Order: sequence, then structure tokens, then C-alpha cells
Amino acid sequence: FPLLGKKKGTYTRSADIIKDELTKTYETTGSTSFYITDDTFNDDNDKLDVFHKMFTSLPFEPKLTGYLRLDLINRFPHQAQLLTEMGFVGVFFGIETLQPESARSIGKGLHPNKVKDRLYWLAEQWKNKINSTSGFILGLPYDTNEYFDELFNWSMEDDNPLQEMIFYPLKLFNNKGNKDLDRYNSEFALNPEI
Repeated sequence: FPLLGKKKGTYTRSADIIKDELTKTYETTGSTSFYITDDTFNDDNDKLDVFHKMFTSLPFEPKLTGYLRLDLINRFPHQAQLLTEMGFVGVFFGIETLQPESARSIGKGLHPNKVKDRLYWLAEQWKNKINSTSGFILGLPYDTNEYFDELFNWSMEDDNPLQEMIFYPLKLFNNKGNKDLDRYNSEFALNPEI
């Protein structure tokens, strides 16, 4: 959370340094699997191009997983191919909800119908090469029992494009004023009244 709203290009480590670290790790341990801890790996097309070039030039084929934004893949569909080429085998999307009013209330811009369309499109593009996971928050404003039934039923469908769906209850904490925690809190924790 401290990096939300960061300026483009001010938060990314050098691709050359990362390439050296990955190569040394591979040479000393044989590891080819890496978890990218960037909060949103696909947030910048220029950054994605740089890292695509770096990952595809490694002396081994990496297996990568990390956090992505589905709305950006919707806006920039070419990202799907780049992610495959650079070695992604798993992604986590913060979809949070498929209830339209709840999505609007928490600032999710992509309509849930479009979310599902894009997920099915990705499943076709990735053809079981990349596993997709998403978290869903239960208890957002406008959630209903009917929505929960619909969501759970969709989660059980054989053709569901998500290999894993994780359900979290909405938790609100009032940590205001705790200077050590404030910078790590979400908007929910900082302003639970909204």
C-alpha cells in the first residue's frame, strides 16, 4: 500500500540487476521458479517490454507468478502474449467482486460481465499454460444472498476460467493514528466508515 499512486519509473529495480540475480540463483541452486512481488507487474507497458526482453534472454526458461490487473490486460490485450513468452505459469488477479454496484463502490472500473469475458478469453489464449487465481471479498456494499449463490455456482462450473477462487470476508479495522501501521493499511482500514 505505501507504493499506491507511485510515479511511473520511480519504483522498479534495474532489469540488468535482476537478470544477474536470477542467473546467479539458477547457477548456484538450479532454481527456475520465481515469485514476482511487484504489487502490479503489468501496470506499465514500457516496464513490461523491458522485463519481457530480460526474462526471454535468461540462460534458462523461468517459471514466474505474480500479481496482475485484469483491467489492464483488457485495455492492452498484447500483454497476454508477452506474459506467456516471458515464462508466467501463474497469476493472481484482484477482481474482488462480480457484483456491479459493489464493484463501483470500491473503485473497480471494469464491469463484471467484461471481467468474465476477459477471463474466458485469457483461458483460451493461455490454453492451460498459465493458472489464474483471484480473490473475492464477501460482504461489500450491495452484496446479496442471491449474488453469493450466483458467485459460488459459477466457481463450481467446469469451464470456469479461474483455477482457484479465494473468498475473504470483508474485515474493517480502525487503525487510524497508528503511524507504524498507517502506511501499510488499505483504504478500507484507513476509512472504515465509507
